[in-house]
Amino acid sequence: MKGKKKMGASKFDELLAKLGTGKWNVLYFFIAGFWYLWLPGEYFGGAYLTPQLSYTCIPSENASVISIAKDSCSYTVNETDADGYDTQVEYSCTEWEYDHSVFITTLTSDFDLVCGQAYLKATYQSALVFATMFTSMFAGYLADRFGRKNVVVVTQILFCITSISISLANNFSTVLALRFITGAFFLPTTYVLAMEVCEIKNRALVGIFTGLPWAIGTMFWGGFAYLIREWRYLRLTSSLPPLLLFPCLYLIDESPRWLILRGDDTRALKVLRKAARWNKVELPPDNELKKIFLDIRLEQAQNDIQKKPRRQTPRFDWRKIPLLILIRTPKVRLITILLSIMMFMVALSYTGVSLSGNIYGDDPFVYMVILGVTQVPSYTITAPLIKWLGRKKPIIGCFILGGVSMVTLGFIPPDISWLVLTLAMIGMFSVSSAWMMMAVYLTELFPTEVRMQGMGTTTLFCQIAGTIAPYIALYLGPLIPWVPSLIYGVCCFIAAGAAIPLRETKGKPMVETVNDLENQIVRQDAPDEDAETTKFNE
Repeated sequence: MKGKKKMGASKFDELLAKLGTGKWNVLYFFIAGFWYLWLPGEYFGGAYLTPQLSYTCIPSENASVISIAKDSCSYTVNETDADGYDTQVEYSCTEWEYDHSVFITTLTSDFDLVCGQAYLKATYQSALVFATMFTSMFAGYLADRFGRKNVVVVTQILFCITSISISLANNFSTVLALRFITGAFFLPTTYVLAMEVCEIKNRALVGIFTGLPWAIGTMFWGGFAYLIREWRYLRLTSSLPPLLLFPCLYLIDESPRWLILRGDDTRALKVLRKAARWNKVELPPDNELKKIFLDIRLEQAQNDIQKKPRRQTPRFDWRKIPLLILIRTPKVRLITILLSIMMFMVALSYTGVSLSGNIYGDDPFVYMVILGVTQVPSYTITAPLIKWLGRKKPIIGCFILGGVSMVTLGFIPPDISWLVLTLAMIGMFSVSSAWMMMAVYLTELFPTEVRMQGMGTTTLFCQIAGTIAPYIALYLGPLIPWVPSLIYGVCCFIAAGAAIPLRETKGKPMVETVNDLENQIVRQDAPDEDAETTKFNE
């Protein structure tokens, strides 16, 4: 209907619409996209830095070696005891000769991550994700307290320092410590800042723009690893390029939305005037802008009041603790449990398949490149797909397809390499597509009152899964190659089953509070279907 304000358009969104999209906004989008372009090299680092290598035990010199164990983790020598009798004694290997036909140097060979230390290969991969379990809880607070740009600049500096330092480390304990610290700077603030300066009508497109670099970066990581076979130099391919962002970080401004909500009208006016010059548009006079700033703050205050519990009690009520509110009532508890299960399963499958090039591919470099190519459709077709078919059915369908392909993969002989790779990529496409669609689905299922708590909880389960997955792919996989495929397949089926009790949200009104959900009270203004995909990846 003409003149009708689309749902989700706030006073600040109207101000962004006046500002338009130009060079000023695109700079933020470029920074976010460039940042995500190099993250796969960090996230999937274990695929090439701690690979599975062939190795042979090197016994101690002057030892009368009788035999070397099949796993090259021990050897047996013939010794003469105190009574003069020959006895056979088994010793653990402490030195190995590695196969360097594929990789010249790796963390595996440099630090002997084999036999009893083999689990450390997966630990290297997990340390990064494990760190995000802690820092993600403070990301929002830091950005709200100190500003988006300040957090972005500081984390970029610290990320580059710690990431580059890993390439210089000569002790594996130091490598793990630096890896953990690097993961602590994997904050989404760059993405948040880009979205806060983006017009609401362009957010779906920008979400895809910032997501595609991840897929492209995955391809780059495979290509760089093919060209650079020494782990210290290979690490620098993902550590050094982010340094190129610093001139851009100097040019960008603080989020005008954050400045307005903080009451810093002077800086907000300066930022918006600069944005208008860069975008070649005219904004209202300063006095009118200040009135708009006041309206934005009043609108935010009203939203904050609406999110508060309707009934206030003078004494402490444990049921109003943010995390406990998610399990306080039956329906929101069911949503929380089912979405947590789904997010855990999809993250475990996605990370596991991504790191399983040693199982599913003959060539680990080609595998990573194909992995990136497979994810491109996940960032492009899922937005229109959920607009046409809804959320629930496509998600269930993707999980079932992924489950069938991965379970089937567990029974395919590894000699049929083309079929193994095909099924693995079908599984990857299905899982990554489901994950992208769930990004929209979970924001619509949780009531507004607890949406941030719900998203934080489900994200935590993703991070837990990302910490566990490397042990399945990098540690269990080489021992029993068919088991990881069955695990990923079963995870997909569990996720599909968990989605069945959930309601469809396409075209349905948004639920405001937990009490409204329990009483089936929803907003009267249903979402505008033409604007639905603007929530995609927000």
